[in-house]
Amino acid sequence: MNFGDASLEWCMSSDNQQKLRGEFGKIMHVDSPTQGLNEALSRVGAEAKTAGCLPEELLVLVRDAWSQGERPPAIGEEAWSRMYHEALATCLTAYFSNAG
Repeated sequence: MNFGDASLEWCMSSDNQQKLRGEFGKIMHVDSPTQGLNEALSRVGAEAKTAGCLPEELLVLVRDAWSQGERPPAIGEEAWSRMYHEALATCLTAYFSNAG
């Protein structure tokens, strides 16, 4: 895979990884994602598009940030997997909706 240097730098930046991990950390003790999480995911998707990231780069960013956290004991594996896929969908929807 051949990614552009600027977009890859944005997608792999520690600031963006940290922001996402922080948002994901907020849901570790609740039963479902919060509106704040959905807003953050939408923002990341839109910012990734504006920065010139490829969709694949955005997926790597989300996957890496998500995998840094642990599944809360109150959330079953199936629900956790569904939440992860919803997070991906939210980011990609914002990415493809952004004309920038």
